Amino acid sequence: MSLLSVSHANPGVEAAMASYRAAHYCIEPAVASIVVLHIGERSAGLASLYNQLNVSSCGFITACNPLGVVLRNADNVVATTALCVDVQTMGLALLPGVGRDGDPFGGWPGEESIAVFGISRDAACELGQRYQQHAIVWADSEAVPELVFLR
Repeated sequence: MSLLSVSHANPGVEAAMASYRAAHYCIEPAVASIVVLHIGERSAGLASLYNQLNVSSCGFITACNPLGVVLRNADNVVATTALCVDVQTMGLALLPGVGRDGDPFGGWPGEESIAVFGISRDAACELGQRYQQHAIVWADSEAVPELVFLR
């Protein structure tokens, strides 16, 4: 059963979906300004990265805290390293990122993430499912991030 199909029966799921939509998905290139993605809003910074990397899509994915269970930092580092290796094996470009709670009083820790450039929506979803995530962020050539629920 997907997160979307149970949302009306479970107000906690609806709140979680709203949190995902309000989050700040920050791409943190080493030599350029941070690009903050907001769901449903075109990102000029993301479009610029597309031009620099000669791609037309991006997935923003984390391996941290699978199924919403907060893990020890060391466990999240191991999972993130494995995700990076998977993406490198696919031959795709990636940049580090952090998913941050859009509510400064929300209390959810920032999650180390990666922006994967040139990835298809299906491949991004597959990675998110492999790392037991509830959702990923994906953007096509229009550079408008969308939230894709996986469960």
